[in-house]
Amino acid sequence: MNYKKVLVLSAHPDDLELGAGGTVRKLVSSGAKVDNLIMVPNVPHKRHLEISSKLLGFNPIYFENDSTDRPILNNNTVSKVESLIDVKSYDLIISHWKEDWHQDHRLCHELTNIIRRVGKCDVWYMESWPYNHKYESFRSSVYVDISNEIAEKTHAINAYLNLPDDLSKKIAGYNSYRANFIRCEYAEVFSADTIIHR
Repeated sequence: MNYKKVLVLSAHPDDLELGAGGTVRKLVSSGAKVDNLIMVPNVPHKRHLEISSKLLGFNPIYFENDSTDRPILNNNTVSKVESLIDVKSYDLIISHWKEDWHQDHRLCHELTNIIRRVGKCDVWYMESWPYNHKYESFRSSVYVDISNEIAEKTHAINAYLNLPDDLSKKIAGYNSYRANFIRCEYAEVFSADTIIHR
C-alpha cells in the first residue's frame, strides 16, 4: 500500500477500529502516518481510545465542538476542520458511506466531500457493519487483505470495554466472509470514490 499520509475522518472513537482497523494497521506497518479526525469524541468510548490507538498506531485528533450539541455541516464546521488538519498533506482519506444509519456518519461523508476539494488524494468509504445491511449503492471496489492484522484489529476492538463482548467476533466473522472474494482469510472492503495513487 503506497500511501505516506492517511486521514480517517470518522464520527466516533471505535469507528476506525470497526470499519478499517486492519487496513490502518497495515498502512502503519508499511510506513504511513495515519491521523484519525474524530468529529464526535465526547462519548463514553473516548476513554478507551488511547489503548486502541496505540495498538493500531494511529494519531487521534479531536474535533471539539463549541457546544454540547453534535456538530452540524456548515461553514464554521468546515473552517474549523481545515484549521485542525492540512488536507493537502494527505494522499488518502477514508470516511463513512453516505447510507449509514447514523447521522454522525453521514455528516462525515458529506464533510469528506467538501474538504477534499483543496487536495489531490484518493478517497475511500468504509463498509461499517451492521449499517451496511441497508446499503443500496455501495460498490465494493477496494479489498484489503488483513489476514496478518486481524489479531491486532480484534485487540483494538476489545479495548473498548463498553462494547458488546462478542462484537469483535462478529466483525471478524464478517471480515472472513469478505475474504472469500479475494481468497484470503480476512479482508476489509471499501468503495473507492477516487483513485489517483497506485
